[in-house]
Amino acid sequence: MNASPDEESSTLSQALRVLLIEDNADASYVLRAFLTSLGCEVISAASGESGIERAKQFQPDVVISDISLSTSVSGYDVANAIKADEALSQTYLIAISGYGRDEDKAAAREAGFDQHLTKPINFEQMQQILQDRADA
Repeated sequence: MNASPDEESSTLSQALRVLLIEDNADASYVLRAFLTSLGCEVISAASGESGIERAKQFQPDVVISDISLSTSVSGYDVANAIKADEALSQTYLIAISGYGRDEDKAAAREAGFDQHLTKPINFEQMQQILQDRADA
Protein backbone atom coordinates (compact mmCIF):
# COMPACT_ATOMS: atom_id res chain seq x y z
CA MET A 1 0.00 0.00 0.00
CA ASN A 2 1.21 3.48 -0.79
CA ALA A 3 1.88 5.69 2.19
CA SER A 4 0.38 9.13 1.99
CA PRO A 5 2.61 12.16 2.41
CA ASP A 6 0.08 13.30 5.03
CA GLU A 7 0.97 10.37 7.28
CA GLU A 8 3.52 10.81 10.03
CA SER A 9 6.97 10.61 8.44
CA SER A 10 10.23 10.20 10.25
CA THR A 11 13.18 12.26 9.15
CA LEU A 12 16.19 10.80 7.40
CA SER A 13 19.33 10.06 9.39
CA GLN A 14 21.10 12.79 7.40
CA ALA A 15 19.54 15.69 5.51
CA LEU A 16 19.86 15.36 1.74
CA ARG A 17 19.93 18.13 -0.85
CA VAL A 18 17.26 17.15 -3.37
CA LEU A 19 16.42 18.67 -6.74
CA LEU A 20 12.89 17.79 -7.86
CA ILE A 21 12.15 18.19 -11.58
CA GLU A 22 8.41 17.87 -12.20
CA ASP A 23 6.27 19.87 -14.62
CA ASN A 24 2.94 19.00 -12.98
CA ALA A 25 2.41 21.65 -10.28
CA ASP A 26 0.20 19.45 -8.08
CA ALA A 27 2.58 16.48 -8.21
CA SER A 28 5.52 18.79 -7.52
CA TYR A 29 3.76 20.29 -4.50
CA VAL A 30 2.96 16.87 -2.99
CA LEU A 31 6.44 15.46 -3.59
CA ARG A 32 8.12 18.59 -2.27
CA ALA A 33 5.99 18.48 0.90
CA PHE A 34 6.87 14.81 1.40
CA LEU A 35 10.59 15.39 0.87
CA THR A 36 10.58 18.37 3.21
CA SER A 37 8.82 16.28 5.87
CA LEU A 38 11.79 13.88 5.69
CA GLY A 39 14.17 16.74 6.45
CA CYS A 40 15.46 17.18 2.91
CA GLU A 41 16.55 20.54 1.58
CA VAL A 42 14.48 20.72 -1.61
CA ILE A 43 14.49 22.96 -4.63
CA SER A 44 12.37 22.33 -7.67
CA ALA A 45 12.28 22.98 -11.37
CA ALA A 46 9.37 22.72 -13.79
CA SER A 47 11.38 21.91 -16.92
CA GLY A 48 14.37 19.86 -17.95
CA GLU A 49 16.27 22.95 -19.02
CA SER A 50 15.82 24.72 -15.70
CA GLY A 51 16.49 21.46 -13.86
CA ILE A 52 19.91 21.08 -15.46
CA GLU A 53 20.79 24.69 -14.61
CA ARG A 54 19.56 24.33 -11.03
CA ALA A 55 21.56 21.11 -10.61
CA LYS A 56 24.73 22.98 -11.58
CA GLN A 57 24.01 25.73 -9.04
CA PHE A 58 22.57 23.62 -6.19
CA GLN A 59 24.88 20.56 -6.42
CA PRO A 60 22.22 18.18 -5.06
CA ASP A 61 22.84 14.80 -3.47
CA VAL A 62 19.78 13.43 -5.27
CA VAL A 63 17.83 14.45 -8.36
CA ILE A 64 14.27 13.19 -8.72
CA SER A 65 13.05 13.79 -12.26
CA ASP A 66 9.89 13.04 -14.15
CA ILE A 67 10.72 11.34 -17.45
CA SER A 68 7.96 12.91 -19.57
CA LEU A 69 8.51 16.62 -19.14
CA SER A 70 6.42 18.97 -21.30
CA THR A 71 9.46 20.71 -22.81
CA SER A 72 11.96 19.57 -25.42
CA VAL A 73 14.35 18.36 -22.70
CA SER A 74 13.09 15.05 -21.27
CA GLY A 75 14.05 13.38 -18.03
CA TYR A 76 16.37 11.15 -20.04
CA ASP A 77 18.12 14.26 -21.36
CA VAL A 78 18.41 15.58 -17.80
CA ALA A 79 20.05 12.32 -16.64
CA ASN A 80 22.47 12.33 -19.57
CA ALA A 81 23.46 15.95 -18.91
CA ILE A 82 23.98 15.40 -15.19
CA LYS A 83 26.03 12.24 -15.64
CA ALA A 84 28.16 14.00 -18.32
CA ASP A 85 28.97 16.91 -15.97
CA GLU A 86 32.08 16.05 -13.96
CA ALA A 87 30.88 18.02 -10.93
CA LEU A 88 27.52 16.21 -10.93
CA SER A 89 28.43 12.77 -12.25
CA GLN A 90 28.11 11.09 -8.84
CA THR A 91 24.65 12.56 -8.16
CA TYR A 92 22.07 9.89 -7.38
CA LEU A 93 19.23 9.98 -9.93
CA ILE A 94 15.67 8.78 -9.41
CA ALA A 95 13.29 8.65 -12.37
CA ILE A 96 9.56 8.98 -11.83
CA SER A 97 7.18 8.01 -14.59
CA GLY A 98 3.68 6.87 -15.33
CA TYR A 99 5.24 4.04 -17.33
CA GLY A 100 6.62 1.06 -15.45
CA ARG A 101 7.25 -1.69 -17.99
CA ASP A 102 10.61 -3.46 -18.00
CA GLU A 103 11.53 -1.54 -21.17
CA ASP A 104 10.81 1.77 -19.41
CA LYS A 105 13.00 0.83 -16.46
CA ALA A 106 15.79 -0.30 -18.81
CA ALA A 107 15.62 2.99 -20.73
CA ALA A 108 15.92 4.90 -17.44
CA ARG A 109 18.99 2.85 -16.44
CA GLU A 110 20.55 3.45 -19.87
CA ALA A 111 20.06 7.19 -19.45
CA GLY A 112 21.90 7.09 -16.10
CA PHE A 113 19.10 6.83 -13.53
CA ASP A 114 19.90 4.78 -10.43
CA GLN A 115 16.24 4.09 -9.61
CA HIS A 116 12.93 4.14 -11.48
CA LEU A 117 9.67 4.65 -9.58
CA THR A 118 6.29 4.33 -11.25
CA LYS A 119 3.52 6.82 -10.50
CA PRO A 120 1.62 6.95 -8.27
CA ILE A 121 4.72 7.08 -6.12
CA ASN A 122 5.00 4.66 -3.24
CA PHE A 123 6.20 7.07 -0.54
CA GLU A 124 7.47 4.28 1.73
CA GLN A 125 9.66 3.01 -1.12
CA MET A 126 10.95 6.51 -1.87
CA GLN A 127 11.71 7.11 1.80
CA GLN A 128 13.69 3.85 1.96
CA ILE A 129 15.69 4.77 -1.15
CA LEU A 130 16.48 8.19 0.32
CA GLN A 131 17.37 6.69 3.70
CA ASP A 132 19.79 4.32 1.96
CA ARG A 133 21.38 7.35 0.25
CA ALA A 134 21.60 9.24 3.54
CA ASP A 135 23.36 6.24 5.12
CA ALA A 136 25.80 5.76 2.22
